[in-house]
Amino acid sequence: MTQTGVTMTVEEIPKGWRKEKLTDLLIFEKGKKPSELFDEPGHNRVKYLIVDSINDNGTKYANKDEGVVCSNEDLLIIADGSRSGHMFTGQNGLVSSTFLIIKPKNNSIHKKFLYYLMNNLGLTGKQFRKGGAIPHFDYNRLRLTIALLPTDKEQDKISNMLTAIDDSIEETDKIIDKCLHLKNGIIQTLLLKGIPKRHKKFQETELGDIPEDWKFITLGDVASPTKNSFVDGPFGSDLKVSDYTDEGILLIQLQNIGDGIFYPESDEKYTSEEKYKELFRHAVFPNDIVISKMADPIARCCIVTDYRDRYLAVADCVRLKINETEFDLQYVMALMNSPHVRRIAFSRGTGTTRRRIGLGELRRLPFLKPSLVEQKEISSILSSFDKRIIKETEKKGKLHKLKVSLMQKLLSGEIRVRV
Repeated sequence: MTQTGVTMTVEEIPKGWRKEKLTDLLIFEKGKKPSELFDEPGHNRVKYLIVDSINDNGTKYANKDEGVVCSNEDLLIIADGSRSGHMFTGQNGLVSSTFLIIKPKNNSIHKKFLYYLMNNLGLTGKQFRKGGAIPHFDYNRLRLTIALLPTDKEQDKISNMLTAIDDSIEETDKIIDKCLHLKNGIIQTLLLKGIPKRHKKFQETELGDIPEDWKFITLGDVASPTKNSFVDGPFGSDLKVSDYTDEGILLIQLQNIGDGIFYPESDEKYTSEEKYKELFRHAVFPNDIVISKMADPIARCCIVTDYRDRYLAVADCVRLKINETEFDLQYVMALMNSPHVRRIAFSRGTGTTRRRIGLGELRRLPFLKPSLVEQKEISSILSSFDKRIIKETEKKGKLHKLKVSLMQKLLSGEIRVRV
């Protein structure tokens, strides 16, 4: 069977641009495993690049003469496994067989422009994957792909525009990381010791030493006394893919439950009004807390927003409606997402590859109950960090959408840059 590529089509080629097959523009080199690996750097040794070492995990070294070496500006693509098609730059070292290096053959395509061209092609998509249980990146298909190539000056201008957006995204990430670091630093004090200098006597609990006047309870005690206030989603057989509809009642899935942030627009799926009424026991409403029974990390939770006036939870998602006369919503979410509770939730989960915690174990998780006044004081302090984190996260999302939209239009010639 003849191998075919992907063609980036436009109604007509922009003036001064040309169509080129990527195999005529690029060099494709597959990495390989060296004969020996070392724990320490030494003469003629360089970092051995595997997927884990990209994240500074388990670094090894190899003789640089025993394989393919990449430089900081080279483009690395994961060639095998579930992450095949993901790209990296900014790496120096000897490349393992897990990676494919892509370099320009000559100056007709600039390295920065190449990165955005590959990004725009969507290399993690199905069209660039082959294989069954272990997917592989189909770089032969990439070689035969036909792309539009702007003039040298336009390549530089396009790359600079998109790099500016990437720089803004990176700066936003730094702000988010700083806020998270500050918040995590203060969480242990606030959630275990209370407002600083307020308490003098403490009691020992499973979560640590807490103020003597706080109550040590379980998460089940936090739930409202009303019906269905602490329930998980229906069995898979009760809500099947065939029950999904194009519109209707929005389903809450695991990917909608962030660590303190609700993501209702992530992979939206719906079911009918009839199915909603049938499964009303599992209905979720704004200002409920939804908890993940599995995925990483288990027992993470967030507060449901008014993106819709009602929702329906799916399997492995839990609805918690708190007793608002005794508990503060933000405080409950913060303590649930704290390292103290999460550590115990993990230990009570089951499974190795995909850990899961049952509804019964969630109900029995240890919990702390200060006075409602102090709960509100604690949540007010933490919320100031959360608001900034949410604001910056939303900003990052808008920047990413801008980048994707602009990249498509710039690389197709729909928008021409002035040079």
